[in-house]
Amino acid sequence: PMPAWRPVFRAGGGGGGGGNGGRFLGGGSKSARLLMRASSVIMAASSSSSSSAAASSTLAARISSLGKSAVTAGSMSVLGDAIAQGVQASKATDAKKKPAFEVARSARMGGFGLLLYGPMQHYWYAFLDRQFPIKTNLAHFANKLVWNQIMLGPTVLVTVFTWTNMTTPSLGTMQQRWDATKTKIKHDLVPTMLNGWKFWVPAAAVNFSVVPLPYQVLYMSACGVFWNFYLSLASNTPAPVDADKTNANTKKR
Repeated sequence: PMPAWRPVFRAGGGGGGGGNGGRFLGGGSKSARLLMRASSVIMAASSSSSSSAAASSTLAARISSLGKSAVTAGSMSVLGDAIAQGVQASKATDAKKKPAFEVARSARMGGFGLLLYGPMQHYWYAFLDRQFPIKTNLAHFANKLVWNQIMLGPTVLVTVFTWTNMTTPSLGTMQQRWDATKTKIKHDLVPTMLNGWKFWVPAAAVNFSVVPLPYQVLYMSACGVFWNFYLSLASNTPAPVDADKTNANTKKR
């Protein structure tokens, strides 16, 4: 025979929603809804956590890439300056007048590469790659080449002239250093830039047409050993005395 509890359960469940069965089913639906809501919250939290982790990972990768660019440029700047100082010393005809190696000068050039030149290149090449991403497109290639020479080139020269003069205590007070900087830019910017184009146009052509973006700063910094050698010579060579200022000072006297 059928157990006694079965009919009672069915009778309760067969009511118009007011029996025990109706209350049991209603309670089950609430539990299911609560469970679904809890699952949604957990899934949303998990998704948010995954997104945060991905964002943190991306940020860490960008910082790492920037750091590599800065350290690479700083190292190449020091190396270029060391070569420049060696060449200058070798040209000294009098052993007594042979210039000693200036650690402070190499440190200045290294600081320029680490703090300014490396980060500047890092963001600039990334910008160019976003604007002109197709390497096989002649227009994209030409734009990268032209933009690099007419925008980055002068910016780097003005920066290195300013940095070198303003961080050289032997040039005098800050005002005197600033005056020397303006004179340096006035006399040496255009000639140095034109000489730079002779070297950088073919170097940049290879960079934009062949070298992948992650290695562009490394490649350009390697080329930059020779450029930094030239920059070190150019930026540490005193500018000629400004004739206009000399005449003005003479008149005042």
